[in-house]
Amino acid sequence: MTDNHESDVPTLEPQAALELWKQGSKVWNDWVAENPIYNIDFSELDFEPCRSVPSSSISFDDYRFPKGQVNFTNTHFGDGPTLFNNTSFGEGDVDFSGVFFGRFDLVFTNAKFGKGKIRFLADFGQESDVNFQGTDFGDGETDFSDSVFHAGKVDFSHCYFGKGQVTFNKVKYSHANVLFEKIYCAADFTMTSPEDLKDLSFRGATLERSLDLKKVSTLSVIDLVGTRISNQLSLFHYTYNIHREPRYRKVYTDRQKISYRLKRRYLSPLKSRRPYDSEKLNRLKELAEVNKDHGLALRANADEHRVRRWRTMSTAHSMLDMLYSGLCDYGQSILRPLLYWWLSIVMFGGVYAMLASTTTSVRQVWELMMFSAANSLPFLAQARTARGIGIDTHFVQSDMLAWVIPIVLFQGVVSVVLVFLLGLGLRNRFRL
Repeated sequence: MTDNHESDVPTLEPQAALELWKQGSKVWNDWVAENPIYNIDFSELDFEPCRSVPSSSISFDDYRFPKGQVNFTNTHFGDGPTLFNNTSFGEGDVDFSGVFFGRFDLVFTNAKFGKGKIRFLADFGQESDVNFQGTDFGDGETDFSDSVFHAGKVDFSHCYFGKGQVTFNKVKYSHANVLFEKIYCAADFTMTSPEDLKDLSFRGATLERSLDLKKVSTLSVIDLVGTRISNQLSLFHYTYNIHREPRYRKVYTDRQKISYRLKRRYLSPLKSRRPYDSEKLNRLKELAEVNKDHGLALRANADEHRVRRWRTMSTAHSMLDMLYSGLCDYGQSILRPLLYWWLSIVMFGGVYAMLASTTTSVRQVWELMMFSAANSLPFLAQARTARGIGIDTHFVQSDMLAWVIPIVLFQGVVSVVLVFLLGLGLRNRFRL
């Protein structure tokens, strides 16, 4: 034990701290009771030789730290479980920068931090789950930026984050499922540019300030069901995927049926692989609307309709929904209805050219195209006049007049639908 010359608080140096830790939690806690104000320094230590057998656990369960700072910078814990269950870290700063936790699980359940800053710039090892369930992170700043998780699951469920900023910037997750379910956070929560994030859940969380998720990409829809956010939710450049598979999937052993199975797989309707995507998309849409993010709200609304079609609708019932999706992407596209509208003018113009009494010149073909264009705007008075002139000029002397009238009416219906979808897309695109 030596004194820290930079402050009046003495420091338990690394080797002395290690020897005291080896004596177990009771001896450690008795020493802390006699020395309540101390800095604890485990920096640069290697705990690998302290494992009784390879891959056995390193345990800080039920250890109580004094009120000073706790330093684990560049500590190597080696392979095997590392346990901090019910550990209390006192009131000072806690620094896990440069720590390597090795393979197997890291467990911090029901740990308690104080008022100081908490820094985890750590490598959480491979073949491990990371569990912070029920941990109280106190009122200091909590920073996991630039950490690396190799876990299948990173669980912060039921954690308490106090008045200090919570930051998870540029964290590498290696396709982990990250859970912040039912957390309470009294400060701003920021997650920016994570890498290889599979699933992200804030289900049932309470955030008293803002939730800032910038440039986040997940392999499924973020779960914000039951989340209460008092201030702004920011989902700048948020992207996600919806997993789907063929509705009809059978396993055949007959070689003759294999080709049928493969064709059927790609021609058959799709269904969502995740049954709760619709619920998550609905909540994402609600929060996007509240925060005036109309683009995300439209995208979530469209994907919610798709998932419902894939999950709950029969093929016959989903045809109208599929048509709506194809024509305008659920009101998101301006180009699609505009393109289909112009194609309908050309297509119906060609039909009229085949039915007209004479179409020998380029001028007559052009007039029939203009006739088709007039029919595509049936709600304009000038279009009605042009339509009457076109019928008198090209079809009165033709025995096809009985066919022309229903085709004109059908084109009018098609055009009204496409113009409406075009207006819907414009309204959604430029909505304030």
